[in-house]
Amino acid sequence: MTLRRKGRELALQLLYQWEVRGESAEKVEEAFWPGAKAAARTREFAHRLFAGAVAAAPEIDALVERYATNWRLDRMSAIDRNILRLATFELKFATAPPRVVLDEAVDTFWEHGFDRTAVQDLCAAMGLNPGSLYGTFGDKRALFLASLDRYVDTVSRQAIERIGSGHSGLSGIRSYFDHLIAAMLDGKRRWGCLITNSVAELALHDPDVAARVKLHLARIESAFASALARAQASGELVQGIGPQGAAYLVCLVQGLNILAKTKPERRVLEGVVDVALKALASPGSRTRR
Repeated sequence: MTLRRKGRELALQLLYQWEVRGESAEKVEEAFWPGAKAAARTREFAHRLFAGAVAAAPEIDALVERYATNWRLDRMSAIDRNILRLATFELKFATAPPRVVLDEAVDTFWEHGFDRTAVQDLCAAMGLNPGSLYGTFGDKRALFLASLDRYVDTVSRQAIERIGSGHSGLSGIRSYFDHLIAAMLDGKRRWGCLITNSVAELALHDPDVAARVKLHLARIESAFASALARAQASGELVQGIGPQGAAYLVCLVQGLNILAKTKPERRVLEGVVDVALKALASPGSRTRR
């Protein structure tokens, strides 16, 4: 479930409790959040929707009364009434930053792939109607390419920063793979990698997708090469291994991305990485966690 969809569910629950309990929005949230399971970004989005809908409730209710032909607001069920409040608030008052909306498209394509993602799925995840989606991003393929660009910019940057952050070349590489494994077990990388998935699905017959795949892999390989150069200079690598080993590490990452979609155990992923890094390291270097 995407951030915005989950956030809307939580905001609706909050609105329902606000109406039924007759307490302030602040007290409702104080009682609600300790028992709710939600990531920080999801909670923040739900809070914005709830607080905004409560603040605008008089104006929203007047609009609903005006346009709900043959339905008085007080005759509606509490659930229906608050669904209308939430939807009206988003349509009339709330505007999501473009990057936030695009991140929802990234996650939807990442989880389901290009072919299995329908336009209505994207609209639901992004909080847009079809006309707004087409007007802002163009067709589905154009939105997919924009999503790939966003993914490459964010994931490449994060990977490069992590690989280069270690106190030594090998420690930075080790840190990257530790983070990758954690994300494959408990984060979005359990869906694999949007780039790796796109290679199998589209890159062979779509030059625009292929160009983005090539750019992402080149950035990751360059980061690995820099880390290996540092490791070589400090004597961490076996004789004959240096920056040219970066392509080997890129292949390792792509293999793990495929393996992640089979829901492997931690010990399997860690075992693969341990063996791979041991092949690079000199006898005195520490490659295990």
